[in-house]
Amino acid sequence: MCIQKIKSITADILFLDDPAEIEDAKPFEDIGFTSIDFIDLCYELQQQIDPRIKPEELWPVNHFSTDPTLFADGKWTKTGWSRVQTALDIEADDPLPPQQLTRYWTPAFCAKQVEAVIGG
Repeated sequence: MCIQKIKSITADILFLDDPAEIEDAKPFEDIGFTSIDFIDLCYELQQQIDPRIKPEELWPVNHFSTDPTLFADGKWTKTGWSRVQTALDIEADDPLPPQQLTRYWTPAFCAKQVEAVIGG
C-alpha cells in the first residue's frame, strides 16, 4: 500500500503524469528529487498517511550526520557507520560519505520506513 501512495505523491510533486514511471528501487535523486521535494514529500505523507511520519524516519542519514557521536570531522564514527549499515541494510565495510548514501534512498526504502512508523 505504502509504495503506491509514495509513488503517487512523488509523481504529483514532480508533475509526472503516471506514478508507474517511478521505479521502486530508483534513487529519488535520479528521478529529479531535490531537498525541497523531500520537504514536500514529508508533509504530504504526514497529511495523507500518518502525522507521526518525520523526516528523520524517512531518511535517517540526515539525522545521523548531525549527531557528533555518529559523524565527526567529516566522517562516520564506528558507531555511526554501524547505525547507517543497519538502517540502510548495507554491508559495505568502508564507510561511505553521506552524499554517496543517497543512492539507497528510494521509494521502496521510503515505503519500508513509513510502514515501520504506521505499523509500530
